[in-house]
Amino acid sequence: MTPAELNAQTDLARPPAAAVARAVAFFIDVVGTTLLTGIVFFTCFMVGFNLDTVGNVTVANAVLKLGVGSLFLVPIGVLLLNLRLSRTRRASIGQLAAHIRLVDERTGGPVSYGGFFARTLVLAVPVVATASSAWTLFGIVANGGVGNSERGTSLLSVLPILLVVWLAFGFPMLFGDRRGWQDKAGKTQVVTAA
Repeated sequence: MTPAELNAQTDLARPPAAAVARAVAFFIDVVGTTLLTGIVFFTCFMVGFNLDTVGNVTVANAVLKLGVGSLFLVPIGVLLLNLRLSRTRRASIGQLAAHIRLVDERTGGPVSYGGFFARTLVLAVPVVATASSAWTLFGIVANGGVGNSERGTSLLSVLPILLVVWLAFGFPMLFGDRRGWQDKAGKTQVVTAA
């Protein structure tokens, strides 16, 4: 048996990662990506508007377009970095910080590209639901407060949706082998690191 095969078998023998460690890793990944995207976005807009006030319109427009592009480019860059880390270190940035590893459920080795992208697509569901709910809440507050929206949406209409989405995603990770929907879709297991 090669050293790589021995390490893979050792990874499969490790206990499943605790739900709290997984939640911490997810929080670090999502909040870190959001903060980095926001910093790049707002920096580009501040620089762009300052360049516009001094008369350098061409450069200002380019910087402003870069700011808008950062809304897509930064998350894609973080996704690619996490793909690289999942293949080399068997963990995302958040998983490294939480001391847990992501392994293939069958081999214990690195997750396949297809498995990584399947996990990512499934994990995007609660993130998109939360982002759209935050946008809805922002609209509610901007339109005169909680429950006073002219469109008929209220805080009470958003929170049950979020609760159902997050419970549906978190519940499977509390029992048995602690594999969430993203793990089942990607054929992965999250285990404690050495």
